[in-house]
Parts: sequence; structure tokens; C-alpha cells
Amino acid sequence: MKRLSFILFVILILGAGCSANHESESGGVWNYQEGYVAVKDEANSQLLVVREKVANLENKKIEQILEEAEPDAVWLKVTKKQYGSVNEGDHVKVSIQGGIDQSYPAQAAVDSIEKK
Repeated sequence: MKRLSFILFVILILGAGCSANHESESGGVWNYQEGYVAVKDEANSQLLVVREKVANLENKKIEQILEEAEPDAVWLKVTKKQYGSVNEGDHVKVSIQGGIDQSYPAQAAVDSIEKK
């Protein structure tokens, strides 16, 4: 009986620890459709977009930006034209093409992107 109780306790603890909660301090779950361009990666034709504007963006490394933005950051694969249409710091509205890889940071392809 003690063994069964212990096993149930372990399962309960592991289940609670593994639950995914993508709510940020800003409240609610971010839908990746609006945010701020934090990093432009020309070699891979992608943009790092975060939910909240990053202060002192030009003085921060990608690792710092991701740490501050967690869990609200997404690498977006864009076309060359889309890449050239936005700058770091721009507030953008995004339409995602297909699904979103829920790693951190998330990853997705862009159907359209426009400055707000």
C-alpha cells in the first residue's frame, strides 16, 4: 500500500511539473500575430519577433533578448522582400503560414508581415 501511494505521489508531481503553461507576465497566451522585431538574421532569412518591445535593443545579445522575452519569442522564416520591409524595433502584424513549432523560441513561416 505504501508503494502504491508513493508511485501515485511521484506521478502527480511529475504530471504537475510537465504541464505546459505559455502565459506570460503580460497576461494570456500570445498568438504570435503581433509583436516587435528584435533580431534580423539575413543569413537564414528570418526574424526574431517578441511580444513586448525590447529596451536598449542595440546593446543586447540574442541570448539576453530571449531570456527577457521567454516564453514569448518566435523565429519567423520570411522571404527576401519581407525581410527588407521591416527593421529591428518595428512593431509588426504577422500572418503565420502553416503550423508553429512550439520549441523555445517557437518557429514558423510567414505568409505576410506588415508594420503597424
